[in-house]
Amino acid sequence: MSHRYVCLFYHITWSTKKRHPLITKELEPLLYEDLKNLIREQKVSLFALGGTYDHVHILIKANYLLDIANFMRIIKSRSSKLINKVNEIDYFAWQTGYGIFSVSELVVPIIKKYIDNQEIHHKTHEYEKELEMLSNLSSFLKVTRVVNPPEGTSKYLAHTNER
Repeated sequence: MSHRYVCLFYHITWSTKKRHPLITKELEPLLYEDLKNLIREQKVSLFALGGTYDHVHILIKANYLLDIANFMRIIKSRSSKLINKVNEIDYFAWQTGYGIFSVSELVVPIIKKYIDNQEIHHKTHEYEKELEMLSNLSSFLKVTRVVNPPEGTSKYLAHTNER
């Protein structure tokens, strides 16, 4: 093959230091706009961005040159610097580390919907249980193409494998 085809989708999540509830409703628009700009600067396609008061999720499509560790270092360090510069709280910091999960292109709409509905989701689910579920998801998720899906729904249906 004389050219390259790369299709790498990643679902990435990270939290505030010590899981403090630092992402307020007032801060969220500023943070999200900054994250969008930082992601764009890294020449990465953003498909979804969401979270709650103590963590963030992004769904990205990476280019073939992306160094994910460097990408996350830039995103986390530069966003925390901006927040500390403009915010009235004593100190904002991200927790060390992050969770990253590869995502099949077929389930991108499902993950996007999941990220878009983080506020609703976290009314009933804790972040630790969410990370556990996400880490197990890739080994259990099965994707089936639906031939005639109902209008307004995905043509792909995700469900867990029965073992």
